Amino acid sequence: MIFKRVQKKDPITKCKAFKELDQYLESIEKYSEEHQNLLTFFLYHYCRILVNEQDKKVREAAQITLGNFIQKGVKRLGPHMSKIFPIWFCSFHDSSPEVALCGQKNFKDAFKANGDRVFKISFKYFLHFADEHLKQSEEQLAENST
Repeated sequence: MIFKRVQKKDPITKCKAFKELDQYLESIEKYSEEHQNLLTFFLYHYCRILVNEQDKKVREAAQITLGNFIQKGVKRLGPHMSKIFPIWFCSFHDSSPEVALCGQKNFKDAFKANGDRVFKISFKYFLHFADEHLKQSEEQLAENST
């Protein structure tokens, strides 16, 4: 039900949904199956919001919720890094300083001891992501010019 509200167009509804998710996250056990399922659904919406959402408060709420998932169990992020890191890295350079700082803080909190190593490993996912999107853009430009 929470994720339906995250998909709504209204930014206030989205922010309230993230706050509700934060509260619900507090009530579940660390490393539980429910935590894993919620994280998977959340990360799908997280990536979409960071890419498509214009309202900075919604992007910031998504970053705060990611931080709460990290506090609840950072080890669960590992299998998702190839999908989320490119978007997460882009959020480090968000036009809103609050969103950018929150994204950077989440990364530092998630990988305190070995952040540099994780960053170097994960950066290849960003390069692949950028390469694929540049190829798509190039193909679209070629199609539009004919």
